Amino acid sequence: MSQSLQSLSKEELIERLVRLEAKLGASPDKEVKNGDSAPTIIKPVTNGISAMLRDVISQQQTPLDVKKDPRLPNFHRNPTRKIALLFTYQGWHYSGLALQNMPTPLPTVEGELLAALEKTHLIEQGAGQEGCGFSRCGRTDRGVSSAGQVVSLWVRSKRKPDDGGVELGDDWRPARDPIIPQPAESVGELPDANDIDALSAKVEEVEIATTTTAPKRARRSRPVLASKTQPYENNYPQMLNRVLPPEIRVIGWSPLPTHSEFDARFSCQTRHYRYFFNRTPIPGQRPLNVVKMQEAADRLLGEHDFRNFCKVDGSKQIENHCRRVHSAVVRRDVLGETDIVGGTKTVNQQTNFTGENKSAGQHEDWVFELIGSAFLWHQVRHIMAILFLVGHELEEPSIVSKLLNTGYEPPLYPSASDKNVLVQIPLDPIRTDEDGVTEILLRKPLYSMASGLPLQLYRCTYKEGEVDWRHGSYDGPVASRRGPGANDSLSEAELSAATEGTGNLLQIMKNQLEEAKIQTRHIQAFYDEAVERIHPHSIPIADHAAHAHTLGAGDVMACKKYVGLMSRPRSEPVEEINRKWREGGGEKRKARLVAMGAV
Repeated sequence: MSQSLQSLSKEELIERLVRLEAKLGASPDKEVKNGDSAPTIIKPVTNGISAMLRDVISQQQTPLDVKKDPRLPNFHRNPTRKIALLFTYQGWHYSGLALQNMPTPLPTVEGELLAALEKTHLIEQGAGQEGCGFSRCGRTDRGVSSAGQVVSLWVRSKRKPDDGGVELGDDWRPARDPIIPQPAESVGELPDANDIDALSAKVEEVEIATTTTAPKRARRSRPVLASKTQPYENNYPQMLNRVLPPEIRVIGWSPLPTHSEFDARFSCQTRHYRYFFNRTPIPGQRPLNVVKMQEAADRLLGEHDFRNFCKVDGSKQIENHCRRVHSAVVRRDVLGETDIVGGTKTVNQQTNFTGENKSAGQHEDWVFELIGSAFLWHQVRHIMAILFLVGHELEEPSIVSKLLNTGYEPPLYPSASDKNVLVQIPLDPIRTDEDGVTEILLRKPLYSMASGLPLQLYRCTYKEGEVDWRHGSYDGPVASRRGPGANDSLSEAELSAATEGTGNLLQIMKNQLEEAKIQTRHIQAFYDEAVERIHPHSIPIADHAAHAHTLGAGDVMACKKYVGLMSRPRSEPVEEINRKWREGGGEKRKARLVAMGAV
């Protein structure tokens, strides 16, 4: 197949067939001289081409004007399978992750992802998230990024039963409207309109028939990638990355285990967030006290009622605000450190907080690592705002215990051993005696949450064996067959198929990284020059308490006199917010749905 045909899209291939039919239909029988031998008669093959085009057109059910009305393949002629996708995105380019029902100032990440899935015909055109069983692991708001977001959905598959590949389970479904084989015409077997490779081959065959003036010569064979000759799957990351914006990169996909009800959201065991910050965010003020910030973070561990650490949305009607925090660590943001905390690479806490390591105290870039089972709306940003107040020494670490002391009693749940027996799982204790906590705080003091720009959903974790990430088209087990201890290592062809396309992916991401580094270095030079001109020796540090505090990413909250959290006005109780929504906006919303016939 010629290189030019390989580069054509399906629509362009169909248009080329239309032109070839016209050319053949208008040409009479030609007598071509072939040297001294008998002349070769080339007859038009109009009937076969017409039959082929009629079959293609009937499958598309669209006018012949491809440029004005692109033909869409019949999605249900293909098998489908449920997979998980692992992807990254730069949140500052988007109005959050979730697809919105109303216009947004910037596109959403899911909007771009769904558009790419439709453009590559991996999901049904116009069916939306419901049509493909779309589920996300963790929702992020405008400006928030992710290094490891996970979604699960049903997509088009190229696998077939008994094709010699890995056994297919209930995560694979046969075509709902399979293709019925048609009798061969004079031009040979008719290609499926959805099969671009078959269309390309048929176009090349017809072009040879219309242009050859001598018997065909044997074509030189070309080497084919292993993934083209083995029963592998579509290379989903490569297909999507070709049409996605460069700020969104799919870095892996995973087949899902047989007989599992995997859901990207509900199957997730832990979500790991990172919040990046500078230890000296305000020139002229003392650096943040990271030792006290860690003391405050320690009080978050366990299962607590976090209603005072989130934004309450009455439309969600959430009554239980209990969430479990597995790990909360403030550390230096240094690449290459390998101490393990909560399954991630972090620096040793003893180095961070003893004060004995001089370089640690002078380091400016820090990160807050938070791992939990699940999080409430804006919970991480509210927690970070409190840690900033503690770091500025405007609040003591005990403020965390005071905000957690809501007096909430968890409801009774059926016992795991006996459904008829109700049990209550108590919350983890709060340091009430140590921190002198006496007041039950049912209403949240009013305070501003931290900026969303430095926040990153770093990783979503699942049970061992539920996901097995790979980038290429290889459809077999990967994680268990890689590494020095693997009993059955991947062959060279399998490893190549599992990693195909990663070179281009890494190059694009490396280019973005280098560009960002250069921009950062320029801005750092501007700042250093300004400091040198204004304060040649050093910036004087104020001895008094801070009159302003950071909210992260350069956002600063200025105040003439700081008012402590426990002395501030407070919001309404959660129960009152929920009640007002039900009696106000909730009833109006229900009435609109009834009017539209949706209820």
